Amino acid sequence: MVYYRSRVSDRVDARAFRAGDRSGDGPRRLRHHGKRIEHSAAGAAGGGDLAAPAPAAAILARILTGVVDEPRRTAAALIGEFGSLGGLLAGSSNRIERLAGSGVAPLVDALGQAVHEILHERIAERPLLGDWVALLDYLRADLAHRRIEQVRLLHLDAGNRLIRDELLSEGTVDGAPVPVREVVASCLELGSAALILVHNHPSGDPQPSKADIAITHALAAVCRQIGIVVHDHLIIAAAGHVSLRARGDLA
Repeated sequence: MVYYRSRVSDRVDARAFRAGDRSGDGPRRLRHHGKRIEHSAAGAAGGGDLAAPAPAAAILARILTGVVDEPRRTAAALIGEFGSLGGLLAGSSNRIERLAGSGVAPLVDALGQAVHEILHERIAERPLLGDWVALLDYLRADLAHRRIEQVRLLHLDAGNRLIRDELLSEGTVDGAPVPVREVVASCLELGSAALILVHNHPSGDPQPSKADIAITHALAAVCRQIGIVVHDHLIIAAAGHVSLRARGDLA
């Protein structure tokens, strides 16, 4: 994935990037901003019988045909290792190369960039709050399987269109800081009218911690003083996603 850095801190300058219940397979429902959202889980199983590969492995085997000698076996091994196509796309090149050889890692990287662009096209140049599912699909594709925590800030204009997707901070598996002063500086630089705070939980559990709730309150209070609306704080994880506003933790 290619990220563009701007002058204030380290941030993603891409014009794109679901908050809901804790997931399981099957339909999920969420009431958010007065609307009920319904979508399907994309459960992808790994490994499996080579004669009847799981859907994710079958798709990957088709992609690997002509790239490796045994595409079905290689695909099953990769899905078995990473758990899903999403996990594979977020996997490190070294892990992929150990299982499948050096020619596969660049292909996986290219696939990840293609997915990013496709999901970006769904939310570009339109109000994000008008298509919450598309936004969450974008965020989950990028964050759900990351092994370290990232804090992202979605800057919105007065029409709730995305100005910038900013990488605010990056930390260990135990957490990443939310520097409120940098948030304010960035908002003033960009002329942001509203924000959506986003971060991932590498543990796989999207439920917010006390610290997550506290920083949400602190950020919302500071932004309120300078006329900026914090629409939500979304937590993304492999097991699902949570909206602090939907939980009642953001008034």
